[in-house]
Amino acid sequence: LSQRLQRGNVAGLVKMLLKADQQLIVPRFGKPLIKYLSDDPGTLPYYQPFGVYGNRLDWPLLEPSPIDMNEQLREFNNTIPEDRKSPALGYCFNYEGVSAQYSAVTAVITQYIPSINCGTLDPNSNLPEFQKALKAAGIDEIIAENQKQLDEWAAAKKN
Repeated sequence: LSQRLQRGNVAGLVKMLLKADQQLIVPRFGKPLIKYLSDDPGTLPYYQPFGVYGNRLDWPLLEPSPIDMNEQLREFNNTIPEDRKSPALGYCFNYEGVSAQYSAVTAVITQYIPSINCGTLDPNSNLPEFQKALKAAGIDEIIAENQKQLDEWAAAKKN
């Protein structure tokens, strides 16, 4: 735990402590390993398997991952040549200027994506309907604003 505090990941520590009744932090070879107290972690209300919060390589490992999984990933990432990395690496879109459209598009996505992901909708008829709903919600304005910000960011990065 002290390593997490030293890295400044207090939010992650708080989240882990709040979930203490549903998981154990088991030290394995001097590193933390999360052992869920449920046979199916997918049934837990906070399960997030895709690593979208913070630096994935700073997270404790989930069983049955090899204990050096984060080191393996870090080593692999370090072998990627610079010319293979996206020129947009480091860019972050600010949607404040299109917040109404962003909310409307998010609502459309929330409506359609679960059914699309599960394959319960016919793509031939429902995909055009989904695309039309995205356009009506303002997806084109969001894309234009994102492109504008990206172009400005890229120009500033060159200077």
